[in-house]
This record gives sequence, C-alpha cells and structure tokens, in this order.
Amino acid sequence: MWSRQLPGAVGTYSTFGVLFNDDLIIGAGKRIYKIDNVNGSIIDSTEELISGGTLNARIAVDAYDAIYVGNGASIPSEGKTFAFDRI
Repeated sequence: MWSRQLPGAVGTYSTFGVLFNDDLIIGAGKRIYKIDNVNGSIIDSTEELISGGTLNARIAVDAYDAIYVGNGASIPSEGKTFAFDRI
C-alpha cells in the first residue's frame, strides 16, 4: 500500500480514471497526472489545463486507454474537454 501527496490541491468534485494496467489518472492543481499503481510515483503529467483556480477534472478512460477530461473550470469561458491517447 502507498500514499502520494500530489502537487496542488485535488478539486472537491474531481474524479479519477484507471488504465488497463491499473495505473491511475487523477487531476491535481492545474494538471492531470498518471500515477504508478505499484509504488505511487508520478509517471507523467499534462500541461496546465486551466489558468486559475483548481482543476475539478471529470475523467473517463475507454477500453483502449484513451483518456477524456472535462476540466470542470469554475470560470465558464475556460470550460474545455480534452482527449489524450496517453499521458
């Protein structure tokens, strides 16, 4: 079992995703992070997805490990949806 402090706050209404290999996808601060399921280390992250505030990411992962993220921006003009082949 492991525990990981992420850079930045995790939004109150954020969700997470699990990839086929059981690695985790979670939003914290202004980015999405890929976390190793065995030891909790950060494998990779996106660029900043919002300019201010905390990301309240809504995350979905499909059967091919494509990652879909709604940034949950509190400023409506910053609301966006992203798709990643991988992080």
